Amino acid sequence: MEGNKLTLHSLKDLVGKTWEIEEVVRNYGPETQPALQERMMQYINSVAELRNHTAFLEDVRVPMDMLQYLDEGGNVNQYTAEVFKACDRDNQASKGKVEAVQCLWDSVVARMEADMPETASAYRHLLESRGQAVHPSVLSGGAQNPASLLLKS
Repeated sequence: MEGNKLTLHSLKDLVGKTWEIEEVVRNYGPETQPALQERMMQYINSVAELRNHTAFLEDVRVPMDMLQYLDEGGNVNQYTAEVFKACDRDNQASKGKVEAVQCLWDSVVARMEADMPETASAYRHLLESRGQAVHPSVLSGGAQNPASLLLKS
């Protein structure tokens, strides 16, 4: 928290120094040369001070698309809401793919159970020997209709 206060103070100081340089440059003349050099040195020192206080921010990464969104006048809260909606949409699509693959696996194992019971038994024992879970609805003889899995939500 102390680092945040120092960073905010340094940032305010840097903005103030920028404004001072802008004023000197706006009224530039040969007599303002020493003042400009002094303000530039103060500005450099302020940047160095800010850099010292922001070491804790080195690992912070801001997405480029968020910066572009904000630069175009977007609202941070609206951006966050849109990102969450997109993540939820992608998550639902991934969930659907996982369920489809599970349904295919269930169907293949059920068919193997019906057509090749010895092979299905060997497969069940192989899975158990590797410590992998055996899907109870399929290998226990009570195979579900693969289409019924897609209808569940």
